[in-house]
Amino acid sequence: MRGMIHFFSILFCISLVFAAGCTENGQVEPLTDNETPEIAESPEVAESPSGTEAEEISIEITEAPESVRGGDAFNIRWKVSGGSPGNISDTRILSSSTHAGPNIDAYPSRSFSQNGISPQEFEGSIVAPAAGNLYFRVYAVVDGTEVISREEVIEIRTSYQY
Repeated sequence: MRGMIHFFSILFCISLVFAAGCTENGQVEPLTDNETPEIAESPEVAESPSGTEAEEISIEITEAPESVRGGDAFNIRWKVSGGSPGNISDTRILSSSTHAGPNIDAYPSRSFSQNGISPQEFEGSIVAPAAGNLYFRVYAVVDGTEVISREEVIEIRTSYQY
């Protein structure tokens, strides 16, 4: 029994040292999806590091269905342009079954993150809710600047509507 208590005491001390080391040297954990700040809608003009105006950053939705059947997976295509030098560190589809506005936290469903160099086209897949409408936006981070597309709506059809 004494050996067991000693073992757990050592394990506890090691855990404390490890936890303390995770926050040293200025390391900060990245924001979670729930902590992401509200961002401006695309198009947005960004400042380049030299202080001159960078190429306008924009998101263009190039392909999305007008309607889909509830529960089906479908694809959306978009193009991210602009920035200087144009490093796209994150872009994805945000979706909701209700109108959600410009706050990205209001969109509970998200496609997987993609990255690249601007200008670049992307394609993502999402699943339609069972009924109602699907509201979506495309989000991107270009050269550290967050942008979001305008909100689009896709009608969800039930199987008896065919």
